[in-house]
Amino acid sequence: MRSAVLLPILLVVSLAHAPSMHAQTQFTSARQILQQVRLATGGDAWNHIAECVSDGTFQVDVQGQEHSGTIHYAENLRTGANALIVDMASAHFHRTSGDHPDGSWSLDNSGDVQVDPSHPNWQTDDIYFTRIGFLRTNFAGAKITLLTPQSDGGVLFDRLRVQPAGGTASTLWINRQTHRIERRESRDSTRVYYDYRRVQGVLIPSAERNTGGQRQIIVWTSRRLLTRSDHATDIPFHHDYSMPASGAVTVPAGNGLIFAVAINGKGPFQALLDTGSDNLLTDSFARRLGLHLNSDAKPFGAGGGSITARTTSIDTLRIGGLTLRHQLFYVIHPAEDIAAEVPMVVLGYETLRRFAIGIDPDRNQITFTDGAKFHDSSRGVRVPLTLAGHGILADGAVNGAPARFVLDTGNEFAFELDSDYVQQNHLVESTHAHYRGYAGSSYGGASPEAWITRLDTVNLGDATAHHVVADLSTGDATGGGIAGNLGQSVLLQFTSTWDVIRGALYLEKNSRWDRPEVFNRAGLITEPDNGGQRIRTVFPDSPGASAGLVPGDLIVKIDGAAPPDDLIIPAFLQPPGTVVHLTVQHGNQTREVAVTLREIL
Repeated sequence: MRSAVLLPILLVVSLAHAPSMHAQTQFTSARQILQQVRLATGGDAWNHIAECVSDGTFQVDVQGQEHSGTIHYAENLRTGANALIVDMASAHFHRTSGDHPDGSWSLDNSGDVQVDPSHPNWQTDDIYFTRIGFLRTNFAGAKITLLTPQSDGGVLFDRLRVQPAGGTASTLWINRQTHRIERRESRDSTRVYYDYRRVQGVLIPSAERNTGGQRQIIVWTSRRLLTRSDHATDIPFHHDYSMPASGAVTVPAGNGLIFAVAINGKGPFQALLDTGSDNLLTDSFARRLGLHLNSDAKPFGAGGGSITARTTSIDTLRIGGLTLRHQLFYVIHPAEDIAAEVPMVVLGYETLRRFAIGIDPDRNQITFTDGAKFHDSSRGVRVPLTLAGHGILADGAVNGAPARFVLDTGNEFAFELDSDYVQQNHLVESTHAHYRGYAGSSYGGASPEAWITRLDTVNLGDATAHHVVADLSTGDATGGGIAGNLGQSVLLQFTSTWDVIRGALYLEKNSRWDRPEVFNRAGLITEPDNGGQRIRTVFPDSPGASAGLVPGDLIVKIDGAAPPDDLIIPAFLQPPGTVVHLTVQHGNQTREVAVTLREIL
């Protein structure tokens, strides 16, 4: 609908007809013609008007299909920004969008704003003509050429070809008698402005007909307001938080992901930034906080299966000097076998739609920058992001084969590839995968088994990681063209800045980059359970198998100390030849086991 927007009012108004003896005066330069346009519209009086806000109706005809609706439109005559609300009930269509010097933007059904900073030609044109660039000093950088006058329907028109810098050329048809701009022709469309009416002392066209290709749009304006205010065209970022004037808050965070938060004045509690999730709380933790849960339960997609979730609102969530208010959280009851492993507080999609978030694994810190104030990072590689529902996706490649990944900082277990993608690219065969076993779990329970192998290269945009350990799933395909779930094993090789609002991820190599990932040299896959580490898989002919370990055994001590409550056990990553001493429970029996480490993958 952006093409249906009326040409900015300064371009087309006329306070009064010029006297007839001057009406047909021929001017010899574009500047003279535009001076007459400015004089006819009130001259310096327009310096006191910042925005024009309009309401009206429209009719659109595309290949014989007609629809109608209502339109609300605001134009900033100083910056060129605009904002548009379109409702078309006959087509079940509603859209809120706009153009801004920072980029074009739109709102989704949840009220989250998405900004595209790419500045395509059409957007450059819209901003230029909205701010009446050709009436400004040096035509605001545009090239303007005086064309041969032309008559049409008995009316003589002066014609100017306007080429905004970075935009496309348009031709303005200016009625020589009235000094009104009555037409704008571009390569793809023709806009005609008519039915002028007086608004606050100026004449403004109340109708526009826009024709191009096999479509025609007619807009009728019923109300206009000229204001000195200039906020109606601001990008509608969320404003449900407060932070220092600098617009940035940095706090300590393990691996750049795990940090302290306070909820409704209680805490601190440990929270995880999970780019593959929504804001989440476990039901036990929500009860501990005394939160009210909404009664309507809804299906909630989760790795390992679907679960149900209810929602709640947190009055205040504090992260250092940042305070968020009235934040939506989903409350889940995790599968029983993993409930102890699920973080109590997960910050995900809803948080990423408010801030640009910097993750620095080397410095163990995380930075939240006000989404409205953030500007493109100049460091590292820019990776374009797309959204699929609340999923954050990016394109890349695996061993040279194109791939689209879900980006998931909450995945600390492995880099997972979908079974469809694995089969299509023959990855089990081409990587000579020969170990198969447990592939971790998520909120919905255990994932299907996977082949565990090592990949030569994984590309994320133009960023590359080498020798990455991956799980090649044997489960059902997830569909949607998704190759897999890319988690911490790749993402933490980079210092990253997540600007989901503008669809960009910035990656800068850190100290972990290009270090071959060390796989468990005991040949075991374990996960925390009952104060120890439960063995889920023992690879054949591995050090663990040679020591007599079997799935189900519980490791209660490693070299005399309690095992870490983590998926990664540093003792099993020590150099080959290291002997690790384990205390293991097998059923009702406890025994001591010595495991000599060696390379597995």
